[in-house]
Amino acid sequence: MDFKYKVRNTHWEDGEFSAENTIDLIAATDLFRNFKWQGLNITTNQDIVFINSNKDFFTIERYSNDAFEVRYFPTDVSYYYQRIFDRSIVPTTIKLFFNSDIDGLVSTLLKKKEENNVLRKALLEKDFEYKITFKREVNFMLFTLLYSLILFPSQIFVLLFPMLWIYKLILSLIFSFIYLPGYFLHWNYKKYNRGLSLRISRGNASFDIAIDDNKFEYDKNNIDHIIQYYTPYNSRNPWCGYGFTRIFFKDGDSLALSTLLIDDIDIASKFPRNKFISKNKFICFIRGYAKT
Repeated sequence: MDFKYKVRNTHWEDGEFSAENTIDLIAATDLFRNFKWQGLNITTNQDIVFINSNKDFFTIERYSNDAFEVRYFPTDVSYYYQRIFDRSIVPTTIKLFFNSDIDGLVSTLLKKKEENNVLRKALLEKDFEYKITFKREVNFMLFTLLYSLILFPSQIFVLLFPMLWIYKLILSLIFSFIYLPGYFLHWNYKKYNRGLSLRISRGNASFDIAIDDNKFEYDKNNIDHIIQYYTPYNSRNPWCGYGFTRIFFKDGDSLALSTLLIDDIDIASKFPRNKFISKNKFICFIRGYAKT
């Protein structure tokens, strides 16, 4: 049976790992013994992950100084784990996995949970790809639609009610201004980010964007600054979730990524905080070019 490994470094995101490489038992044991675990007596998010040909996962995460949380993820609905406080025992569990001694491994990792599929997807097989999806569109349009259902009939009533036309116009404009910006922002964001696929993670030094059959790669080290435009969530207007992030590169290029594509909190976690400038706007409308 063939085996591969990958590692997750400190401050990387859950599910973000180095490229997979082949490995044997001796090299796997040496990798664990010589791995540079960061910090003392603290929990880090560093992981060593071994993968066999059946796509079973064996993970080692340091819990504290000489304590490690060892997990075995078979391809069924359960996974097994144990917190090991003796560093010298961990190579034994590695050997059990590489020798496909599943009975011995399960008897060593006594604890069992029925959450395998969730963790495999969230922690071990995440692709870090962001797209505009129907679900995201519905979530963003929900409040605008609700306001429309309430206010549009009121507009019709005002137009039919006997009063001076100037009063009808003023009231109709007030009602329209409450919900129409949400539609315009939604159209604006789809105009710039429609069909765009963003692949980005915190630990990777570059990110890429695919548009139709074209793919563009961007170097994070080439970023000059980043401005996040947002409408405060406590503003209570129906478009408060709409905003965008414009990334300015040192060569003068720029790129706008809307919250319809990726949440502002998610995009902020991908770059150093000293690159960011936040700007509060009543309506965050994207102007100018937003993709290259």
